Amino acid sequence: MISGRTPPITSEDGLDEVVRILDQSTIIVHGFDAPITRWSSGAEKLYGWTAEEAIGRIVSELLATKFVEPAESISRALRTRGTWSGELIHHHKLGHSVPVSSQISCLAIGDPDNLVVVQLNTEISELKNAQLDLASREALLRSILETVPESMIVIDEAGLITSFSAAAEQLFGYSLPEVLGQNVRMLMPSPHRQAHDSYIGNYLRTDERRIIGYGRVVTGQRKDGSSFPMELAIGEAIADGRRIFTGFIRDLTSRHKIEEELRQAQKMEAVGQLTGGIAHDFNNLLTVISGNLEMLEARITE
Repeated sequence: MISGRTPPITSEDGLDEVVRILDQSTIIVHGFDAPITRWSSGAEKLYGWTAEEAIGRIVSELLATKFVEPAESISRALRTRGTWSGELIHHHKLGHSVPVSSQISCLAIGDPDNLVVVQLNTEISELKNAQLDLASREALLRSILETVPESMIVIDEAGLITSFSAAAEQLFGYSLPEVLGQNVRMLMPSPHRQAHDSYIGNYLRTDERRIIGYGRVVTGQRKDGSSFPMELAIGEAIADGRRIFTGFIRDLTSRHKIEEELRQAQKMEAVGQLTGGIAHDFNNLLTVISGNLEMLEARITE
């Protein structure tokens, strides 16, 4: 007898009527650790066993059930609460696995101590495959975010950061938990920080592309407040009907330093060339002066 709430009292005929009405569903009726007594046509289609083959067998043995939680825990829940729901892994007659979402109820037939278990199972293979595919995609994205050499940041149409690569963490000095869900303007110095939301809003209203699909040089701001030049290229995609924006960032600090050093070198070269020209001209002038002095000296001597 169930120690919690009292199960519905019904009859064998009433149970047969329920199974008949729900025949296309996957209905299995059995006792506690007792053989199967009813096996719907829905169960035949899902598991491959006919009613004649299934009735009289122990359901967990017939379907080689794998329990997400111990079978004893499920049995205890049925005896104390009268119901249990969760996921199970059954197996088809041909051997392949059949993941199901199971709703299990405990009913009393005539006598409160005469308990039967009614399972209503729904196949969730497509859901599981979708979950595996999603997990695979998430693992791939994590791998990309961890290994892509350039910084990559993904934001939604509200400007909130949804992905932040390892390279971006190193570049900006923020860890992933510090930026997830935060507005990307935190990575910009003023006045761009204050104007950023209006940029996105204007684009969503007008579709006027000022930076989408193009690279441009902008200024970023690190966690420590320092600013640096960076090249930013932004791509756009639509997921679940919402726009997402992916930004690829290249730190230009070293390039700008090299360019500045090159400019200084060019200046020094120009100065050197100018100095060399002046020295050459001065040397020519000295030669003329020296020649004139020699001529004057010769005349004076005469």
